[in-house]
Amino acid sequence: LIQIEAEVMKKIIVDVSAEAKIQRELIVRPLRNVIDRSSRLLDENEYALIPLLPLLKHVNSHHNQLSSLADNANGQIPYQAFYNKLRSKCTSSLDEFLDRLASDSNKYVPDDGNVHQITSDTLNFLNGLLEYRQTVSQLLTTSSSNNSSHHLPRLFARILSALGLNLKNKAENYSDETLAAIFLLNNNNYIHSILQNDGMLSIVCEHNAQIHSFYRSEINLYKSKYLQSWNKVVATLLSDELIITDRHSIKAVILAFNAEFEKVVNTQKDYCITDLKLSCDIKNEVKNLVCEKYADFYARINRLQIFRGLEKHLKYTPQSLERVMDRLFVVSG
Repeated sequence: LIQIEAEVMKKIIVDVSAEAKIQRELIVRPLRNVIDRSSRLLDENEYALIPLLPLLKHVNSHHNQLSSLADNANGQIPYQAFYNKLRSKCTSSLDEFLDRLASDSNKYVPDDGNVHQITSDTLNFLNGLLEYRQTVSQLLTTSSSNNSSHHLPRLFARILSALGLNLKNKAENYSDETLAAIFLLNNNNYIHSILQNDGMLSIVCEHNAQIHSFYRSEINLYKSKYLQSWNKVVATLLSDELIITDRHSIKAVILAFNAEFEKVVNTQKDYCITDLKLSCDIKNEVKNLVCEKYADFYARINRLQIFRGLEKHLKYTPQSLERVMDRLFVVSG
């Protein structure tokens, strides 16, 4: 509106000094009122960074014009002080976010090992920064000699690093190491997926080209740690040397398998993996670990004469065992 009025005045008023005087009369009071009120709001309230970015973007895009208007007002418009205050507020809000993420001592972790709220909140924050990439890059630039294109990727990498450490600290609050692995698996998988889906991965790669392989490595690490929870189940099927000639050993293996298998399933009945592909992949790996060996054991003992009378101890067929596996990580409710 100010720009339109200025263009109209240029066509009507030839005298530049008269035009400037009229501009002061039209603009000084309303602009000063807006700046004073905005400045008070910044002083009186605590704002997160993301809600301030649209204002900073608007002010940045009109900075030269607003500065010129303030200069023309002979000191009646405290624009530069407001601009500095807004930038300072945005910078301090960003610093506070990083400090909270790095120093967070909240010990809450989801009972089912699902994605933590802090992970979701942090990625939403990064998405907000991405939406105002140029504005944030300008905010991060401390001198004209710095390359502003480097600042946002470095900031993203710093935030993700702080989030990763935060999650590892939180995982230590689980008494169950397997559930801790599920928690870190879920969160790292979620981070990796969001970075790819929202286009943030390319930004982080500007600072660290290995970020994709890093998260894949973390996902594989915690997947392997989870699979270790089935080692004792598998171990019960490895006493093959006694099976063929010893009826009591067959019974012992069956009972040991049933006990270990049901112990693991019962412990993990509330574990959650909401990513369907990841859940399916892990179930298939568990089946490869357990079901193939069990199917071989099941077929062998059913061919033995000495197995007769022991059928009542054999709770699972290979097919029913797989059905139990299929119910792992099913989120109810």
